Amino acid sequence: MSRPRPATILLTASLLLAAAAHGIAAPRSNCLVDAWAGKYPNASVGGATSLENAGCQLCHGSAGYPIVNAYGLELALAVGTKDQRLELAESKDSDGDSFANICEIVSGTQPGWTNDGTDEVFDLLGEGDADEPAPASIQGLMTPTAVQVGIRHGIGTVNCLSSTIAPVISGSWRISVDSSLVPNATSVFVVCFAEKLEPGLLYPAGELLVDVTSAFFFRGGQAANPQGPNVFDAAIAPDVAMVGIRGSAQAALRTARGGFVLSNALDVVVGYPVCSHGGGGG
Repeated sequence: MSRPRPATILLTASLLLAAAAHGIAAPRSNCLVDAWAGKYPNASVGGATSLENAGCQLCHGSAGYPIVNAYGLELALAVGTKDQRLELAESKDSDGDSFANICEIVSGTQPGWTNDGTDEVFDLLGEGDADEPAPASIQGLMTPTAVQVGIRHGIGTVNCLSSTIAPVISGSWRISVDSSLVPNATSVFVVCFAEKLEPGLLYPAGELLVDVTSAFFFRGGQAANPQGPNVFDAAIAPDVAMVGIRGSAQAALRTARGGFVLSNALDVVVGYPVCSHGGGGG
C-alpha cells in the first residue's frame, strides 16, 4: 500500500536526533508500549490484544526502531501526552483498510498492517521508506471481520424478518418478525442454520431458504403479536472462534387455519463489535 510521507516527519527525526545527541534515550522514552498496554489492557473481545499478538511490530517494522508502520507513524506525528497521542490515532484508519484504528484495537487485529502482502514502513530518521511484508506471527490477524447481514427473498415469502441488533461476539443478535404483515397469524417460529439454501425448495407456505440439513444454531417460538413485532434474541459467546461464522435464519408464521407462511431469509456473518467499515480516513 502507498501512504504519502508527511513532511513533518523530518521535524520528528530532528528532535529524536537532538535527543540522542544529548544522551537521552529517545527510542525508549518515546516508546508507547507501556502506555498502550495501560490504555487497552483488555481491548480484544475474547482473545489476545493487538499488542500481545504483534509485540513491538504493532507499531514498528521487523527491524524495530526507527522503522515504523503506518500506525506507528500516526503516533509519532501526533502531539500531546502518550495517552493523548493514542486517543488522537483512534479515529484514523492508518493502514487504509477501511477499519478505524480503534476498531482494529478492539478486534485484536493490526492498525498498521493489512492483508495486502506488503505494507509501507517509514524511517523516522529520514533514511527512506520501503515496503515490507507483515510479520508471519500475525498472519490472519491483520484485518477485522465485519458483521454482515443480507436479506434474501423467495417465491411466496413475506418480507417480515429483519435484524435489529447485529450479530457480534459477546453480544446478542436480535431478530424481529413483523407478524402484523400476516393478519391471521397465531404464532411465530424462527430457526437459524449454518447454510443457506439457494435455490430454495418451494412449498405451499413459500420457498424454504435455509438448509435444514446443515449445522443447527438456534430456534425460537412465540405467540404472534397482532401489532408486531415479535422479537427474538440469540446470545453470541465472547469467543474469537465465533468471528466469521455464517448463518441463515428464516421465520415461519402459523395461520388461524393451521397453515404456515414463510418469511424472507437473513444471511449473516458474525463479526467484532464497533467494526463497521469506513472509520476515520488516514
